[in-house]
Amino acid sequence: MNDSAFAWPALRPESGESFQSGEIEAERAVLGKVHGAASDFRWIARSPGFDLERRPERETSTGLENLPLDGGLWRSTGDRCYAVHCYKSRALDQAGRSTALEKQLLAYKPASGLPLALAALLLLQRAASYDDKVWWERRNLGSWRNPSFSLQLQPVRLSWGADRLQPLIQEAITCLQKSCSAQQVTEFYARLLAGNRPALLEGASQPLPCLALAALLLPLPRRTASPISLAGWIFSSRYDPESIARRWSAVACQRRPARFPQGEKPPSGEQMRRAQNWTQALWENAPQSILRPQPERSQHPQARPDDDLRKAIRLVDAGADWAEVAPHLTGLATPLSRLVEFSLQRQSWWLEPQELANKGEKIAAFSPRSQEAQLLQACLKRAEKEGPTSASPKGWKIKADLLRAACLSFSPAAQTLQRVGWPRSALVPPLLFAPLVRRSDREALLHLGEPLKESLRRSDECPYQMLFEPIEKAFREWAETQGQ
Repeated sequence: MNDSAFAWPALRPESGESFQSGEIEAERAVLGKVHGAASDFRWIARSPGFDLERRPERETSTGLENLPLDGGLWRSTGDRCYAVHCYKSRALDQAGRSTALEKQLLAYKPASGLPLALAALLLLQRAASYDDKVWWERRNLGSWRNPSFSLQLQPVRLSWGADRLQPLIQEAITCLQKSCSAQQVTEFYARLLAGNRPALLEGASQPLPCLALAALLLPLPRRTASPISLAGWIFSSRYDPESIARRWSAVACQRRPARFPQGEKPPSGEQMRRAQNWTQALWENAPQSILRPQPERSQHPQARPDDDLRKAIRLVDAGADWAEVAPHLTGLATPLSRLVEFSLQRQSWWLEPQELANKGEKIAAFSPRSQEAQLLQACLKRAEKEGPTSASPKGWKIKADLLRAACLSFSPAAQTLQRVGWPRSALVPPLLFAPLVRRSDREALLHLGEPLKESLRRSDECPYQMLFEPIEKAFREWAETQGQ
């Protein structure tokens, strides 16, 4: 056993970082049905800072959620993470039914310099300890007939130190080992490395507990682990496979759900080798045994970043999958890399700006002649050409519009507009991703010329004002710095 918890790739400090102890704070909430009330699912209790505008009930959903089983969820959206403990509610609704699922949620805003896998360990352990005691004894008190009423909770503070992490990691690994076999975990990692979304952990006889999900993150490289969202189960008999794939990077299940698209990308020999290595390291709690991935053989081992992007563009044009394209995006900003990944997932058609965020990382605007601009345009061209597998034709057109909005936001120029055109649907603001552009680079949007006013007008006409408000705020901030 390694003496240092920080030897795990997902917990490893990056250059210039040093952390041995600290404290994190999370907001807490309980989602479920109130005993004897006519209301449907509602917020039974929450701390004052628990942000409902982010729609956490949607972000952590696995569908209808009519299967009241005990298990965990870990959802990472970029600027928020949710640790969720699910279990059967004791509440009976007004009709006397007792099939409701109740959720204990901890919402965490990622802190710069702290690995998300570390937060996952702490938050999932704490979420697993929560049950309905926080409100059940008060079920006959309060204004429960008022649908907006909820009990007030306190924020949660969790301290940690290197000496506490090691036994916590062992507890998480033991929890995983009790939930599934090493072979099942190896096959899961192989699916994940091959670029399947969601990557399935098949063969589980029951939902994975909270801490088992935290253990799965440990062998992953830190930047790979950060955006991963893990569903310990699909707590629903009815669900939309497209929504599941959009929210969850990985799902545990007994067998492949019939409604999921058939056919998976098979792992390469190298990916299978890494998957086996990761599992063995977990089972032995030996992070020092994790091997570095073998570099691809190349006649040009010192290829420049532009050469890599040219190769990525050719692969996208040729119909390559994400696993083939990803190695050539190492120098690309994380939000752009995630955008390319989204474009190549044929079962995904919607992406919100916060899903691209990486600890508040902003993107430098780039020229319409740059390799980055050509890569995004290649992704758009391919999306228009391929069409959906499980998404509706309307949904697939919206996906193409999202890629148009990305081109216009990150490479703002009349030339870009000529090449990609306006989004066809009013649901997608042309400048949807503009808030992700570095404030100092927002002046580049003036390169759109007269169409900038049209872009703002079209963005303002989006029926979902929650999509336009961040755009308006970003432009207001920029105008203030310009003294306008």
